[in-house]
Amino acid sequence: AGIASIEAHASDDTLTEAESGSVHTNAGATGAVTLTLPAGATAGTQFTFCVQASQQLRVDPGAAAIRDNSGETAGKYKWADAVGECITLAADSNGDWVTAGKYGVWTEEV
Repeated sequence: AGIASIEAHASDDTLTEAESGSVHTNAGATGAVTLTLPAGATAGTQFTFCVQASQQLRVDPGAAAIRDNSGETAGKYKWADAVGECITLAADSNGDWVTAGKYGVWTEEV
């Protein structure tokens, strides 16, 4: 498996399926950063998100759901804000996102 690319985001961004396998952080952010997952991603498309600044890092599934123990509500983002917290998400065959790995506390948007 090659070396994954890593990208620091100081502002909001929308990811593309072509970025599958990459790692995304909020290093350098001075406020909340929302990263939006690609809509209709092919099953197996995968991203890892890591908090590197003490600001909210939000992962927005668009109209899909991120399935984990904090909830499975379509259209709700997950967030964490403590340095070191990470989550790895993979697209499933139903158009949603499964949690393939998680460290720290990730909370579903209210």
